Amino acid sequence: MNRRCIVLVLFLGMLAACTDDSAWRNDPTVVTARDACKSGSGVDYNCIEGQAVTALNPEICRLAGIGIDDMCLQAVYEAAGDPSICDRIYLRGVVPNCRAYYASPSPSQDLSAFYGNSPPAAILIVGEQEQVAAVGTSTWTLEKKGQEQTSVHGDAFALLTPSEPLPVPASFTAVLRLPITASPSTLWYALKPITDTIIRMSGQETTSWQVAFGQPGTSLDLKPEQEISLSLQPGQYLLEVYASWADLGTADYGFFLEVQV
Repeated sequence: MNRRCIVLVLFLGMLAACTDDSAWRNDPTVVTARDACKSGSGVDYNCIEGQAVTALNPEICRLAGIGIDDMCLQAVYEAAGDPSICDRIYLRGVVPNCRAYYASPSPSQDLSAFYGNSPPAAILIVGEQEQVAAVGTSTWTLEKKGQEQTSVHGDAFALLTPSEPLPVPASFTAVLRLPITASPSTLWYALKPITDTIIRMSGQETTSWQVAFGQPGTSLDLKPEQEISLSLQPGQYLLEVYASWADLGTADYGFFLEVQV
């Protein structure tokens, strides 16, 4: 292949990529959702999720923005009732969760006792000590009447943890206890060492950390309680746990750990 052909192939590839990237923006249902969900502060997340679920179109979730569009995608694939929806999800990290949701549906349970303005907190137990997680970004079922469901979305724009760290040894096994008796449909954790570059805003009970969050980490077994074994160097760490439950919603939990010298 001569140089001219190579340049032509690269140009056509770039043109195709640009076309694919803009295709979703021109989708009629996306255009409708964009117009319907505009607000003075940008876009209305609950409106976007509602439009996406009504149209059963995952592409509308792109309007929600990075970091929270996975919550929107979950609402869409759970509402679809059809495993083929997994083939239309653009976030590769969400596709396995979608397939797992349809491969192993959990038995129907009455979860109305857990409805509310926000998710209940998870607990991390290390030896005789425990720490109650701070609840960050979440989407949670407030009430459900028949097929009508009202959810509350809260965006923390940061990872939240308790203000005081939980002292832990360098190597330990912790018990993660979720607040919901039903098995979650998604569950993972991510461990983040605290460095001088991380912006910290402390409150009386919770601390806000400006770090990347909501990005899938190490997958955990889909059960309400389990052990997590960690080996750490001296220092402070943020432990993020992300969980979602069908018919309830999603929760981003934060724990604050410290390995003393």
